[in-house]
Amino acid sequence: MKKVFAVVLALALVFSMCACGKASGPEGTMQGFCDAMKTLDFNKMKDYVVGGLDDEELDMSEVPDAFMSILKGWAKDLKYKINKAETSGNESKVKVDFTYTDAAPVVTAAMADYITKALAQAMSGNTSEEVMTKLLIECIEAAQKTTKTETKDISLDFDLEQVDGKWLIKDAPADLATVLLSNFMESLQGLFQ
Repeated sequence: MKKVFAVVLALALVFSMCACGKASGPEGTMQGFCDAMKTLDFNKMKDYVVGGLDDEELDMSEVPDAFMSILKGWAKDLKYKINKAETSGNESKVKVDFTYTDAAPVVTAAMADYITKALAQAMSGNTSEEVMTKLLIECIEAAQKTTKTETKDISLDFDLEQVDGKWLIKDAPADLATVLLSNFMESLQGLFQ
């Protein structure tokens, strides 16, 4: 389970990362970035962000396919509206209005089930990371069948800069991870507080 949470946190780092955007204009960059968000295509997202990232930092090979499938299922329902860029020289600011899946009700239901089952699993003595991660995923999948997700709206400002003739995101807003991960981490934090 530690690996799942570590990777989810690592995903949040993708927004300060690398490569070169292929779209023209600040709005085009945001279009490409947001399209990649809908499919959780981190390699494409990196193409629209300034900086550098060692591929080992965002190694998705350890993330169970079932967990990635859950996240992708939530991300595919992402809706966005890109507003007109405010550009001055080589810098630009673009506001994007998002409507995203709020998985908090599913996470809350899943964690209630998980805690009960995890305690039972602890009593049996089989609490390996693999067993506990599988149990968590099963609880989330079960909760998805009985609990409806909600949606939330948020407007985020992206700072872009022109690098070698291409517009790239230089600063992503802190709440972007919440949108991308469908409020997953914030839901967990709220439960543990």
